Amino acid sequence: MIEALVQSIGRRLKYGVKARGTLYYGGGSIVCQGLRFLGIVISTASIAPDQFGKFATAIMLIGLCGLAKEFGQNSAFLSCTLSDPAYARFHFLLSLALSLVVVMLVILSVVVLPGLSDLRPAIPLLSLIVLIEGAYMTPMMIAQKRFEFRRMAIIEIAATAGWLLCLGPGTRWYPVTMTLIVARLMESLVRGSCLLGWLYRDLIRGKITQEVVRYYGRFARLLAPEAWIENFFGNLDFLLLKCFVTEANLGIYERTQQLLRIPLSLSVNLVDRVAAASYSRDQGSVPLLQRSLMQFISVIALGTILGLCAVQLFLWFFAGPLLGVSWKNAVSSLWIWTLPFCLFRPMVWNFNIFFQATSRPRHLLVTLIGMTLLFLITGLVSTPLLGVRGAFLALGCSYFTVFLVQTLWFMGLSSEVRPKQIPAA
Repeated sequence: MIEALVQSIGRRLKYGVKARGTLYYGGGSIVCQGLRFLGIVISTASIAPDQFGKFATAIMLIGLCGLAKEFGQNSAFLSCTLSDPAYARFHFLLSLALSLVVVMLVILSVVVLPGLSDLRPAIPLLSLIVLIEGAYMTPMMIAQKRFEFRRMAIIEIAATAGWLLCLGPGTRWYPVTMTLIVARLMESLVRGSCLLGWLYRDLIRGKITQEVVRYYGRFARLLAPEAWIENFFGNLDFLLLKCFVTEANLGIYERTQQLLRIPLSLSVNLVDRVAAASYSRDQGSVPLLQRSLMQFISVIALGTILGLCAVQLFLWFFAGPLLGVSWKNAVSSLWIWTLPFCLFRPMVWNFNIFFQATSRPRHLLVTLIGMTLLFLITGLVSTPLLGVRGAFLALGCSYFTVFLVQTLWFMGLSSEVRPKQIPAA
């Protein structure tokens, strides 16, 4: 009886931590989305579409060059349950070293490729963004693994406020691409300074041994291809549009994607880090894992519906006065084409988080390969014909198909034996 009581108290504490983490991080995410929405309205009303197209090109360049720093080390560290601080230290040093490689690739691409020559003045800013974001990845994951979501929420709000404070006056005085890049740099700088100042002691402790290196090496064999494909897929839409549409249309696509962050931020982004930590913690028990997955799926579905309603109301009543008639018409003409993408993207992302946090790299790899191939095939057909609408159509097809496959995996989860944490050599 006493043992049952202790177990009951343990479960209550466990799920209390999860609930508090969801509350803190979800509340912070809503505040951040409110600040971002204000920034979107201010910048969209002041900056021409082609300038957003150039900004999207710069972010795409960072993403594609970022393939060089993805070797599965993030998934390996997130899945690690060992207490040795050397695992965090190795992850930090590896992230910094690979970020330097990415910086060199960014500089080389801008200097050599004619289509990127407009970004040459932004080379120092883009380099700083890459280095800062590489440096704070490890402390962010440490805080996530410890369920320190209250502090993380405060840091995210501060970073988003820094972005907005830089973007607001900048778009009024200097409404060009460089202002958008500087605002992105300010956001990364605030977030990185807070995380590194808070958790820097965890990055310098522990002795890196051969066992630590082998741990990451074993994960890299399976997770590096997954990370490369995930990164490539995340930038493939902008790459296709860069080839087939004008920079103004690319800018309209980028702004529409920013608006579509509302349903994303009210769904999976509310709980993504809490979900990852919960899935990782519950992976020893299939019933607990199923329970956590269903809980987060329910929250994400409700948030997606609320977010879509919010976007529709904005387009009906506020887009014209705040953004101007031309921007309202441009975004409204794309809205119906975005619905499948908006509905299924949060669900697919949640399953991807689940696979990543529970050491199921093969499931995640198959998911990403399927999405990439489906989008590439449909996008190469629809984008030249329909432009931006074709890109959204291709995204909707790929996410819908993959969601069906992931649902079948979930239905068979109860009969699945939990995989080992470290893949066999």
